[in-house]
Amino acid sequence: GRNVIRARAGKAAATVTVFAGDKGPADKTAYVYHEGAEKCAECHGPAGKGFVVSSPRDALCYRCHGRKDKGKLAHGPMGSGDCTACHDPHGSSHKALTVARNETLCIACHDQKSSETHFRKSKGKACTACHDPHSSDKPFLQK
Repeated sequence: GRNVIRARAGKAAATVTVFAGDKGPADKTAYVYHEGAEKCAECHGPAGKGFVVSSPRDALCYRCHGRKDKGKLAHGPMGSGDCTACHDPHGSSHKALTVARNETLCIACHDQKSSETHFRKSKGKACTACHDPHSSDKPFLQK
């Protein structure tokens, strides 16, 4: 159902309305919470310290998730340990808790002329059909 999330730290505040469950309303996609998201202090440190993340972001992710950077070549955000460039650690309406649809994420950074030609030639195939968004041993992060 409908959920309103309110977070405050000092004078800063944020409010987000999401729809959780198997299906959202007809015009909304269901929001899926990241397991354990309600345990804020596990990632954000002791209460009263604001929204500060208590350790490097990828170290937090690797507490529960297996490493995705084992290939010889790592995707930029993966190589810098910035999992949250693509994934929302609280929850999402998208697969794998991404912050947007995969193709939207890809073109946000890969908008060069060569990418445009490549997108057109791929004829609507998802980027992740051929490319691993985390790491690979092959050029261009091919699978």
